Amino acid sequence: MNLDLTPETELSSNQRHLEFIELTTEGISLIDPCLLGSWRVDIETLGNLLDKPVTGSILITFETSPANEITASFDVTIPRRPPESATKRREHIGSLSATMEPMNPLGDHKQFRLTRVELDDSNSHKRYKADGDWRDITTSTEEYFLNATFRYTDCSPTMMIGMHAITLIRETY
Repeated sequence: MNLDLTPETELSSNQRHLEFIELTTEGISLIDPCLLGSWRVDIETLGNLLDKPVTGSILITFETSPANEITASFDVTIPRRPPESATKRREHIGSLSATMEPMNPLGDHKQFRLTRVELDDSNSHKRYKADGDWRDITTSTEEYFLNATFRYTDCSPTMMIGMHAITLIRETY
């Protein structure tokens, strides 16, 4: 059985351009449908990647409204190497919202950047020294979110592999 999928009429280049403008101005989501919903980062795989005993939790939610919206909440402690003191660590507490900008959305690459990153008032990003003194690293954390390229693979209904082999588990409510 052969199917003829060619259009019955050929669109002029102006008609194609107008259709493209209509599609892009309607705010169509470019989020991979598999990503939609909430994902909990498996802290153990994150710790294995960093080769550090990371504690806490990270929850990431991908939404289509507003278009390509990502929200995340986090409460994570990452000790610094070498672990000379229990106080030598970084802490990231709070939440953010951002817009996901797919990179090469029509290609095979499963990667994106964040734009319009907004950290809420509950954010606290600190790097503690061994003596207990701390430095506010909120600005550098926000810059990381704005400049990083996020990648994912193996997205299924229950699990996704993000960044460098970090497991994320779909949250079910």
